[in-house]
Amino acid sequence: MAIFLDCFDPDEVAELVGTLLQTKIETEVLSYQTVFLQYLNIDPLDTSVTELQQCADQFGLVSPDKDANDKDLFLDFLMSHQIQPQLGKNKLTFIHEYPASQCAFAELSAENTQVAQRFELFYRGVELANGYQELTDAKEQQHRFEAHNQKRAQQGKPYVSWDQNLVNALEQGMPRCSGVALGVDRLIQLARNVKNIEDVLAFPFNRA
Repeated sequence: MAIFLDCFDPDEVAELVGTLLQTKIETEVLSYQTVFLQYLNIDPLDTSVTELQQCADQFGLVSPDKDANDKDLFLDFLMSHQIQPQLGKNKLTFIHEYPASQCAFAELSAENTQVAQRFELFYRGVELANGYQELTDAKEQQHRFEAHNQKRAQQGKPYVSWDQNLVNALEQGMPRCSGVALGVDRLIQLARNVKNIEDVLAFPFNRA
């Protein structure tokens, strides 16, 4: 489900989610940097892979690729395993200003190019939505595709063909816009207060 907005509006998204859950829920907006400092005492914009590895070890978390020299892999791992379960316990929690390296298709912030205009919404530890301001600069988009392959090469991974059609389309001109992807199945799961998402899926994986 996509809802296109002129810019990120947490009130509009919160109103939609509250309506679907049939309840009014307080909201809060926190930066990605803020929650890492709050829960892990780590600045995600100024840290190293070594520090992130040590943090994971401290909590007894074993990364699926512990030897990878990939900062974003460890940031995502700590976010999903250590921070996310604590988010949105009593509020709709919007996390914004994700590291630019995690936002391949989002505009960078005009105030701080280390972060991008992307957000995610969490409630009761569940990610409900992901949205961002669309990148409309063709040259910047191509640069990001090329940088991604350079990173893969450094990690010994094969080259991935990037989307030339997208770059061509951006060159023709695209109006400023943003999109929000909403996890409807997860919303239904929360609304029905069931623990297993397969209980609300029409075609769960174990019956596919």
